[in-house]
Amino acid sequence: MGSEFLLPGTVVAFKFLLRLFLNQEVDKVKFQQALLQFPIDLAFLAFSFATASLITAAAIAKTKVEGEASLSLILIFLLVTTVVIVFCSFANKAFVRDENRLPYLFLIPSYFLSIIVLFISFRAGALL
Repeated sequence: MGSEFLLPGTVVAFKFLLRLFLNQEVDKVKFQQALLQFPIDLAFLAFSFATASLITAAAIAKTKVEGEASLSLILIFLLVTTVVIVFCSFANKAFVRDENRLPYLFLIPSYFLSIIVLFISFRAGALL
């Protein structure tokens, strides 16, 4: 991972820490809820990377097909981000209902999808 990703990654980590520590005491429950929401932050970081890369690639695209491919890939990233949000929402609801294993059934795919799209987004412009 290059240094160009260091600042956005630091911003996401900073947001996570602010969510935990700003104007509140951290306990086990709040920490677990923050972990349940963290895949959303990763997915939005991936979406923003991909969108920036693909819009730039579309702007310099030599054909209409490349521009349409950029838009299609942006929509795929948006769809995956939406799926991550839905899974995290289900995980959080199950956590609040105090169901033991159910939050993890939603959390594992959330982390998996968000990490995969994050790594793909690093090279999104090269996908065209």
